[in-house]
Amino acid sequence: MALPSQTRLPTRRRIYMDRRPRRTRRVIVVTAVAALLVIGTVRVVLTNRQTQPGGSLPLAATGPEIVPAHMPPLDTAPPATAAPAAVPPTVEDVPSTVPAASITPEVPTPTPLPERPSKPETPSRTPARVSEGLALAQRNLPVQARELLTAALGFGRLVPADADFVRETVRSLNRRLVFSPQIVPGDPFSYPYVVRPGEQLAGIVRDQSLDVDWRFILRINRMLSARHLRVGQKLKLVTGPFHVIVDKSDYRMDFYLGEGEKSVYVTSMAVGLGTYDSTPLGRFRVRPGSKAMNPSWANPRTGEFFDRDDPANPIGEHWIGLEGIDDGTRGMIGYGIHGTIDPDSIGRQASMGCIRLRPEDVVLAFEMLTYASTVEIRP
Repeated sequence: MALPSQTRLPTRRRIYMDRRPRRTRRVIVVTAVAALLVIGTVRVVLTNRQTQPGGSLPLAATGPEIVPAHMPPLDTAPPATAAPAAVPPTVEDVPSTVPAASITPEVPTPTPLPERPSKPETPSRTPARVSEGLALAQRNLPVQARELLTAALGFGRLVPADADFVRETVRSLNRRLVFSPQIVPGDPFSYPYVVRPGEQLAGIVRDQSLDVDWRFILRINRMLSARHLRVGQKLKLVTGPFHVIVDKSDYRMDFYLGEGEKSVYVTSMAVGLGTYDSTPLGRFRVRPGSKAMNPSWANPRTGEFFDRDDPANPIGEHWIGLEGIDDGTRGMIGYGIHGTIDPDSIGRQASMGCIRLRPEDVVLAFEMLTYASTVEIRP
């Protein structure tokens, strides 16, 4: 009986059995080679990461997360690290145009505050005019001093304190030049006159074409009444006209004598103005036929009427009507300059838009202003 090993196998089966050992050996060899390649690749990668700055190993994809005791939990922000200190520049870092000796650390320094001057600067011409004008006044040259000080005042660069001083100085000069019987040689606004038979003071003013009220001539010549005028009497005549500038911000009315650049400052008066800033700005003139003494008045808002000689009349004893003469004021005829029975309203906004003066001041303004006078109201 033949053994199984001695039996003849089919050709196909025999071939298969002969090849199986060879295939198994081939798979083992390929697997081993592949494993060696993988291991070599991993070792190369790990070696490169360890040699590069900032390199780190990847976290394991599986298994529990293990955090060393010295590291913060991953769900908290990492601690802030201090910024690296700035490295001062070296000679090589600086362009060749900068010498090495000039390289110094840049240290920020606070910007110093500018010193506040004791008072605003003024052009050199203005103090010179004031000083020269004061010198002329001390040398008893009031006409020249008044002209120069007026120019300094009109230059518009004096600080308020200096401007007040100049105004007061010129007012003191005008007590002699304008408001006294004395005639100073060289004064272009006054001259002597000898009364002739049959003349009256109002007629002299009219015939001499003076732009002042005849009562002003009576005042400056210290006459108690026009009836005291006598033949051969020597009078001082002032030509006029007087013009006015009202400074609303300072509640002040400035009087000037003469026209244009040749005008000179005379005096100032405190004023009251309209409530809610209702006194208009612009240029006016004394409205012809408007001047009145002891006028009656009707309140335009309430219709209340105040008769002449009524002590409760709010506008007092004198009224000087105004009318606008520039593009912004033309057609305005309801405003005027008047007195008041409330002296405390001077220096405040208390009227309906008119310009108020104290009783003694409005009398003088009434005598100085004529229908040739202008009134400019400034902010």
